[in-house]
Amino acid sequence: MSKLEELEEELYGRDESRILRRSQGGKLLGRIKTVLPPSWREKESKKSPGEARAVDRFAANFFWAALIFIFIVGGSIFVFFYLSTRGEEASLTIHGQGRITAGELMTVPISYKNESRTVLKEVELSVVLPVGSLIREENIDKKSPARITRQIHDLSPGEEGVVEIKVRIFGREGEEKIVSSALLYRPENLRARFSVRAEERFLISRVPLVVSWTLPGVLSRGQEAIFSVHYASNAEVPFENMYLRLDYPPGFTFKKGSPPPKIGENIWSLGTFNPGTSGEISLGGVISGGEGEIKAFKAGLGILDESTKEWNAYSESVGETKIAVTPLFVGATLKRPTENIIHPGDSLLFAVRYKNNTNFVLRNVSLRAFLEMLPFPDSSSGFLEKSSLSVDKGGVFNSSEGAVIWAPANVEELREVAPGEEGDFSFSLHTKDRPPLRGERDKNLSVRLRVKIDSVGIPPELAGLDLASEEITEYKVGSLVLFGGRSLYRSSPIVNSGAFPPRVGEKTTYTVQWEVRNFTNDLRDVEIKTTLPPNIFWESVTFPQGEKITFESSSGEIKWRIGEVKAATGVLAPALVGAFQVSLVPSEADAGRAPTLLNDSVLGATDLFTGEKITKEVRALTTELREDPTTTVNEWRVMK
Repeated sequence: MSKLEELEEELYGRDESRILRRSQGGKLLGRIKTVLPPSWREKESKKSPGEARAVDRFAANFFWAALIFIFIVGGSIFVFFYLSTRGEEASLTIHGQGRITAGELMTVPISYKNESRTVLKEVELSVVLPVGSLIREENIDKKSPARITRQIHDLSPGEEGVVEIKVRIFGREGEEKIVSSALLYRPENLRARFSVRAEERFLISRVPLVVSWTLPGVLSRGQEAIFSVHYASNAEVPFENMYLRLDYPPGFTFKKGSPPPKIGENIWSLGTFNPGTSGEISLGGVISGGEGEIKAFKAGLGILDESTKEWNAYSESVGETKIAVTPLFVGATLKRPTENIIHPGDSLLFAVRYKNNTNFVLRNVSLRAFLEMLPFPDSSSGFLEKSSLSVDKGGVFNSSEGAVIWAPANVEELREVAPGEEGDFSFSLHTKDRPPLRGERDKNLSVRLRVKIDSVGIPPELAGLDLASEEITEYKVGSLVLFGGRSLYRSSPIVNSGAFPPRVGEKTTYTVQWEVRNFTNDLRDVEIKTTLPPNIFWESVTFPQGEKITFESSSGEIKWRIGEVKAATGVLAPALVGAFQVSLVPSEADAGRAPTLLNDSVLGATDLFTGEKITKEVRALTTELREDPTTTVNEWRVMK
């Protein structure tokens, strides 16, 4: 079937197309008789018969070529103009009021009309509303489906109608929402279906949700303060599944919330906001930063997809507070490029800075730095190696105070500090490679550095002014995770068999065992991955039963999906152990060697307390069973 015939069937249907071709002799153009003008025939008579036939053939070919060219060009123009005008048989309009209030009930009329001179059949109207919209049907608000469809009766020429959609659209102030629609139809004399589309934009000019802050206007660096966030609904309808999200400025350390947050330290689930709903959330924290620095806190009311963490705010508010300029400035930092997380085995170097912000000379200035363990400042957990403490520039450690002290008796530059003068000191120490655990007191540890500055010699101009100031900085302690792996034959939770030592051409089974130990913080999303070498086979035996140790034959990948691992696993509680069986049939090339049983294994996890991603690795395991005490060196290599 030619392209032209296919187009005929598409536009007119199979039966009508055949009738049309039969009436034309099987061709669209039918038969055309060639008639030459008299002048051509007179000239033709003067030529020889051969020449006359050649001229006749040339003229006929030229005529047909010209005719075919005209037909192709004309047909192309017809097809172009016909198809380009499809959709003009109907019109579609969405009527909107432009500016709306989030959540208000409104009616969206969608009008349609048959603009053609033929009946439109199989008419269907579809409407797409913004995500999260509610539609009202039978006086009940329901969640809008992805697409609303309405079947419409056949439309006579000039006939029109209206479909009304009652909807509540949600979003944040200033956000633009789009309602789109499509009308599908089939002209009575055609088989193909066509469509006409329309859309209308709605601007959310008001959100009937209110959120606001109550913040101190000025805070001292290191000061622990209580803030509050107020929220209320002035809507006429409920807002469902509402969340409150707070974004804190850099330098703010969250301490507590009342009620406590549901997710992390900054997200509260508020449930359904009925009309007139109001409430308050209090939170406490410590703030640090540069003197005079503005700290901005942002609060938002909206919806959260807990599975994807996608956040959509309906109403937001920003509150600000300012770091006060103190007469005597003091600050401290941990000199390292990473985040404020300390790990077991770290070497810590702290820098303590000071500055005289007054216009007067201050005499006999002293600085103190205290290192404390949280959540129990009086805990003697021993995570910090106090014996490794080193202090510069004449500073000393006072064990009775538990503080590093720089005083004018040992530091000459502190005897007189001129206006605007500043300086710095430092001290260092190590953390233990393995934090000692004795109970739940040693979970979710933090190191708190508290630095203080004061002056004994206060000039008369500053009499009555408290020159002392303090700053507090906290560093979370990341959990120590130990991941080990071993290959076994006899000392194994799974019974093995086969030639031992292994022999060329004979099958021997081995056990691979993984072990996980975790110290101070709970872990989530714990998973171990590895792959089998091509000459090693999975035996479908795992230990203990029920553990999610799986093998993918197409990739050779082995996974152990552990999930959560509690703090003190393998320290105060048994270690987490998983094992599986593999087999080896050595080849001649393996003789005298210790073949690899398992490629590198990688453990991945997330520290719930610090949020840090953890990666641990175990190198490839071979038939050298160094962790199996019941085997000897002579049994590790392949025999012929």
